[in-house]
Amino acid sequence: MPVNRIPFDLRLTKVAATGDNDLETDVVERGWLMNVQRVEIENKTSNYTSIRILKRSAGAEFTIAFQDTVLAETPDWYDEPVWLTEGQSLVVRMAGCTANDALEVCLSGYRQSNESFKGAM
Repeated sequence: MPVNRIPFDLRLTKVAATGDNDLETDVVERGWLMNVQRVEIENKTSNYTSIRILKRSAGAEFTIAFQDTVLAETPDWYDEPVWLTEGQSLVVRMAGCTANDALEVCLSGYRQSNESFKGAM
């Protein structure tokens, strides 16, 4: 069975409050999976002191990538794809922002039905 992959490009924006700010995707719908392949994070106004990329589901958060210094341009990452299953969302937490900063997160990857994923294994 061929796998039907549907590409996506998401742009999340927020006007920051002082301190920590979360930019979050919608929850993955029932019967779907998302594979996030690229994450770009920017504070267009000033800077941030650290970032966390988390998976969130039903009251639990799991850190999957982080960067504790603004000197590096990309977060510490691991080599596996970031799969989000139904009921999960991806959260980018930016710390050290100042009020009214323009925050932006751009994500790209693909989504596919849960059934096509099972058939691909």
